Parts: sequence; structure tokens; C-alpha cells
Amino acid sequence: MAGAALPGPDAPALVVTRPPVPVFGPLDVKVASYNVLNYFNGDGAGGGFPTPRGAKTPADFARQRSKIIQGLVQMNPDIIGLTEIENDGTGPASAIQDLVDGLNQAQGPGTYAFVNDGGTTQQPNNTDVIRCAIIYKPAVVAPLGEARVATVTGVFERPPLAQVFTTRRKARPDTLAVVINHFKSKGSGTGVNADQNDGQGGSNDRRRNQANALVQFVNTTVVPAGTKRVVCIGDYNANYEEDPIDIMRAAGLVVVTPPTSASYVFKGLTGSLDHCIVTSNMVGFIDVHKWNINSGEPLFLQFDVAGAATDVSTPFRSSDHDPVLIGVNFAGITPANMNTPRLFVYPKPAAGGRTFTLADLPKDTGPLTLEVLLPQGIPMLRLHGSGSLLQAELNRYTGHLAPGIYEVRLQGRNLNRTQRVMKE
Repeated sequence: MAGAALPGPDAPALVVTRPPVPVFGPLDVKVASYNVLNYFNGDGAGGGFPTPRGAKTPADFARQRSKIIQGLVQMNPDIIGLTEIENDGTGPASAIQDLVDGLNQAQGPGTYAFVNDGGTTQQPNNTDVIRCAIIYKPAVVAPLGEARVATVTGVFERPPLAQVFTTRRKARPDTLAVVINHFKSKGSGTGVNADQNDGQGGSNDRRRNQANALVQFVNTTVVPAGTKRVVCIGDYNANYEEDPIDIMRAAGLVVVTPPTSASYVFKGLTGSLDHCIVTSNMVGFIDVHKWNINSGEPLFLQFDVAGAATDVSTPFRSSDHDPVLIGVNFAGITPANMNTPRLFVYPKPAAGGRTFTLADLPKDTGPLTLEVLLPQGIPMLRLHGSGSLLQAELNRYTGHLAPGIYEVRLQGRNLNRTQRVMKE
């Protein structure tokens, strides 16, 4: 998109290139998480503005609503986990009903429905004015049993919300649980929750407790509800290698969003607060991409800053967090970009990103054994053959692996090497 330039023959011409919607290979279910930036619809009848945390005027809300619906329509997920939507129940004037109505107006009656969290006027066990919510396509998936809201007290402001689904695209249904989360923010905290100046921000102890409680919720509530396959999404307010994420790794869950993928800018620093975290049995059946439509966009494009100048025809800067898109294929994932290298040396070398390759191995290693393991030690792949054969087939053999961190072990004649790699 060409932007406006200053007048004169030597004035620079500005060109903006924005990312397209991520593409997947064949899928059974597409899931997304989306922070909808304090989506408050007033009283649901055109009044009730300014709202406590969202739009200040009906016009601003209309702009916000249009941009968010644009993003959701373009992603076209089957299941959507939402954060920062108003905690005002499930009635006809509620924010969640308003968003579903807008999506169905754009995509056809009955395309989406929302999961009933059991709160007519307010979500159970929620102490905030915003909440987590789930919407889904009834033609693609069906809820199995009732929704589960984490009931532990004194831990969450906005408790995790879980729903088990069965699929409808194939004659033999599969089951999958989706858990949407919104941990405590980094911006405040006192006492043990004060910023410890360790780079993790305020309320890190609170987030550690929330991570432990989420693990318990998955193990004791979600899995017994009807499936062993669980996808946890949302805004964890913790970067890839901070304590809360490490707690979930130590419990056996797997972070399948790449460590270098950004989703938010906090105090001028780009980081990743939005993750997809799954039970280990999902690795090999899932692919994940972040759609960077918000975090890298300037604040002045946001609806509550741009006002009447807001571009309501695009999803860019519809929120301050980037959405995360997750593709699931229960027969095994096949990425759309199979021929594109997605394995990189990790941590990233100082000189810049470097593709993981076997081309630099000594010539006299003989046949090689290559093993790929999760950081917890769970084996995912074992190959044996010549170095040239394994290098030629590396993309194909590792294409099913979910994004994230792995350990590669190489053994051959006079060779015993271990390397951490990142799958983008």
C-alpha cells in the first residue's frame, strides 16, 4: 500500500507491506485466539457510553466492532477463544451476543454460536469487568457436555474457560478441548508481586500461581470431561521463557508457538505474551502461526485514537495483541509450506538466524542416527541414513512437528552431537 509522501521530487515514497492471513495444509479444525481490546457494547441498545474500559462513544464502538469482525472473518476459524470481552453475561444485550450477531451478519445466519459459561449476568468466579469466552461454528464442531470455568478461588481475576468439542466434518468424530486464558498483567503489583526487575514485570508471582492452577484445571477438570487432547490458548502475559511458561513445561505441557514470534509491545519492547500450549499428544497434529496485524502497527491507527479517521475496512490495529491461529489435523499435520525450511539453530546466533543443516558435518561420519525430542525428553522422531539423504529429506520428515523448541541428537562414526533447534 503506497502512503502519502511529502511534496517535491526528492521526497521519499512510503510503502507499507502487511502480512496476509497465515495458510495451512489440510485441516480438521482451525482454532484462533483473539484479544478483542475491551469489547464493551454499552447497554446493548445503542446507549450506555462511555463504557468502563472500552469504547467511549457509540461511533467509536462501531469502528472497533467493524475492525474486529474484519479480522475474525478473514481468519475464518472454527473455534475462537476471546479475551478482554465484557463480563456482562449471555443475554440478548450482552457483548458476546453482539459479537456473534455481527459475525453472523457478515457470514450468514447461524454461522457462529457462543459457549454458555453458566453466567446469566456475569461469569462465575470472575472478579473483573472482562472475561474469557469461546465462540464456534456449529456446522463444524459440537460442544460435548457443559463448559467448565476454573472454580479455584483467590487465584484468577479472569478464570480459564474450557469446552470439549466433537468434530463434525468426518463420519468418525474426534474430540478436542479448548481452554482460553487471560493471566494477570505485568503492569501492577505490590509486595511479592512488585516488579522484581528481572525482566518479568509486575505480578509474576501471581502468574506463577495461575500457571500451576491452570495445570491442575487441565488435569483434574478438562481431561476428565471427555478428551485427552487439550489446546490452551490466550494471553498469558508472560514471554516464552518466563516462569509461568516454564511451570507449564515442567508439568508436561508443550509450548507450540515459536520463541521468536512476537505478539505484543510492552514498554517499547517487542515480546510474545500470546501462546498456544498443548498436551504432548497434540504434537505432530498441530501447526501454529501468529498473524501480526496489531503489535507492529502504530497506536494512532487504533479506533480510540484515530476516531473518524479509523480505517474500518481492514483488521490492522484492531487490538494491541496479535491473534494466534492454530490448525489441527487428527491424521497428522501437513504444512502448506513443506519445502520452506522451518528448523533454525536456537538460541539464535549473534550473527542472526541460521537454518539448521547437516551439510557442515564431517564427511567420514558414515550412516547417521538423528533423533528429535521435546525439551522434556519425549522422543518425537528417529531417522537413520546417510547425511546427504537426511539433509535432503529433513523438511519432509520434520514437517509434522509443531512450532517450538526441540533437541536434536546426532550420532555417527566419531560423532555424538546435541543441538537445540527452533521450529518456526
